[in-house]
Amino acid sequence: PLYCITPDGFASDPLNIGIIATRYDLVKAMQKAGWYVADKHSLKNLVRQGLSTVHGWTYNNAPVSNLYLFGRKQDIAFEIPIEGAPGSRHHVRFWATTYKKDSPIDIHAIDWHHRREHVRDDKLLWVGAASKDVGIGFIRHNLQITHMIDPDTNSEREKIVGQLKKAKLSKKVTSITLGKPYKVINRVLNGSLHTDGKMDIVSLK
Repeated sequence: PLYCITPDGFASDPLNIGIIATRYDLVKAMQKAGWYVADKHSLKNLVRQGLSTVHGWTYNNAPVSNLYLFGRKQDIAFEIPIEGAPGSRHHVRFWATTYKKDSPIDIHAIDWHHRREHVRDDKLLWVGAASKDVGIGFIRHNLQITHMIDPDTNSEREKIVGQLKKAKLSKKVTSITLGKPYKVINRVLNGSLHTDGKMDIVSLK
């Protein structure tokens, strides 16, 4: 897969970042790099998110919408609100999978299939889709309101890798190619995303 999909089946954020770590170490590293764990979807959290957008309140852990990979929604998501821009934020969703630990990490070493259940292991590959909310748009087939995503998803990958390096949390960064560079028209009116088709995989210290 090159990207995750929306609940109604539209192409969404490109897969562009991976982190090799336990869940505990993933959370600790991302928090140390300045990210907040997104809250679960609940009526209380969604109301709080709506009020924070309307009134410009800070809600660092606001829920993110569900996107799907491996036949399931994200296992965990992180975000950084953008100061002075209510409703805008950097965010990344991660899905856990396993990989062949006895060979160099590449596209063939990743277990892409049969991952409908959350995977547990001492060390996992967290496949991620990093992007940035930059405003509000309308879904093209039903005109419901949703977030508009910045087309440049490569810069979001570079942001995460740079932060982990700056915090001295990365041991090794491997860049693998999932596919050719492409542009995808997503479900938002006048919305599109582009990527160089690469995924940077960070091994944590």
